[in-house]
Amino acid sequence: MADAIKPKFLDLVENGWASPSNPGRVGIFIRRGVRTGRMNRGPYFVFTDGKGRFWEISATSERLRIVGNLLAGDLLPEASDVR
Repeated sequence: MADAIKPKFLDLVENGWASPSNPGRVGIFIRRGVRTGRMNRGPYFVFTDGKGRFWEISATSERLRIVGNLLAGDLLPEASDVR
């Protein structure tokens, strides 16, 4: 976890564990949180596709990388562009 990313609001983040045809491979970062309890505890990030779908990914994942920011004018790749 030494190289953990620190995304900012509206950063485009690519999940290297997802296949290129997966629509959740690149998401818009919304917020970070911390789960407590017995299972799946630890920090996590919340992402969206900009169309109403949200998902969470562990913040300790080694294959997350920032690929852009919506405020800088970068666009989310369409599902047809990812393949």
